[in-house]
Amino acid sequence: MGMNIFKSDRCKIVNKNNINYYTIEHLEEVQHEMLRLLNIVDSICVKNNINYWIDGGTLIGALRHKGFIPWDDDIDIELIKSDYLKLIDYLEDYCKNNSDTYLLFSGNNKYNHCCNFLASSINLYGRMKGEIGLFPIKLDIRPVNVISNNKTEIEHNNKLRDIANYYIFGNTHLYNINELGLNGKTKEDKRNFLKWYNTNYGLETCNGNDTVFRHPYYEFSNNANFDESYFFPTKRVCFNGIMTSVPNKADRYLSELYGNYMEYPQLIQRAPMAYEYISINTNINLISNIRILTLHTDLHNKYKGLFIFIKLVGIVKFIKIIYERYAK
Repeated sequence: MGMNIFKSDRCKIVNKNNINYYTIEHLEEVQHEMLRLLNIVDSICVKNNINYWIDGGTLIGALRHKGFIPWDDDIDIELIKSDYLKLIDYLEDYCKNNSDTYLLFSGNNKYNHCCNFLASSINLYGRMKGEIGLFPIKLDIRPVNVISNNKTEIEHNNKLRDIANYYIFGNTHLYNINELGLNGKTKEDKRNFLKWYNTNYGLETCNGNDTVFRHPYYEFSNNANFDESYFFPTKRVCFNGIMTSVPNKADRYLSELYGNYMEYPQLIQRAPMAYEYISINTNINLISNIRILTLHTDLHNKYKGLFIFIKLVGIVKFIKIIYERYAK
């Protein structure tokens, strides 16, 4: 929900609906495109009887603002793992027939992450300050593992979440790599683990207090356990003019996670996550290759990704980014 985000030098302060906050160029365009992506997912889910709910800052925005938190540039949705797998299959088919969207992780990249992202083909890409990498306007789709509610299974799940966290983000939270048996693991080990973890784990049938919902990793997450009554049956609300789904006990859920979520953060934190959004004339395949900068650690792919990035932004912009990255 952007709790650790602060305004940057690219931000400008505005006042809308009696709320002061910071914005950046293209923010409203980004939000509009994210709504289109959410509408696509919602239509597919409603048509195929798939349950999902908006989460995190998106859910706070729905309850507090009836739509986006004004400075937010992110949409998060969640589904239990079995429904997530169904949705991804439907989105694969949708993207094959609609060039305006694509899945960030499909084909050879399918098992590089635990989550997936429905990305827009619009010529507008975000960048974090100092980062050599770009990301498209996208909707974050996170599966929730359903597991048995007992100490043994929860401890096992903690380790699996940490393994996934290490493979995806390069760090662990509860255990060290020796405790997780990750020393000497290869790319193939990572792929095999994520293939199993993504498709075969966390598929327990929801069963009241006997099962709990848990996120697939620790990054951008929490260690809370919630049973199905928090989420089902989902409820329908209006979000910036379109209908979407929220958890059954949305207020209680957010209160347990964030405390008084209706209170605004301090002004300096009312800012978008992205440092800037820039237009780049390129094709989807080239822009998607930027991901190798963060998904892989071997030097060959890093240098390849660096070359692609320079090709996309140009040498002048690249020099400015390097200065921005290392300037005191």
